[in-house]
Amino acid sequence: MPGQTYTLTFAGPERHNGDRPYSFVVNGSDLADAGRTLLCLPGFREWFAEQAGWDDGTPPDVLYVADESHPGLPECGDYNDLRREQSEYLASSRTPSIPALPPALLALLST
Repeated sequence: MPGQTYTLTFAGPERHNGDRPYSFVVNGSDLADAGRTLLCLPGFREWFAEQAGWDDGTPPDVLYVADESHPGLPECGDYNDLRREQSEYLASSRTPSIPALPPALLALLST
């Protein structure tokens, strides 16, 4: 798998109840590349879709947590390691469409 390990962290609607954000680990050449890769992985796409309202057309309530996104693994706590899924995805050469994204994540990808 190319690149180094990156942690990207997102807060779903549970943040309104004080729950911790979710961290996802993938490899990339930089943080933006890791973010683009993450968006294509089925595990992240499924989590992202689950953050939407109950069949009412409300978009996913997700915030990108930039200050908890960085090179390497998280120092503590749980995280979703998607590097194996990333490897399988790259081997399959699939090219899914990217889901609708929160503006903060779009800003990450434009850098």
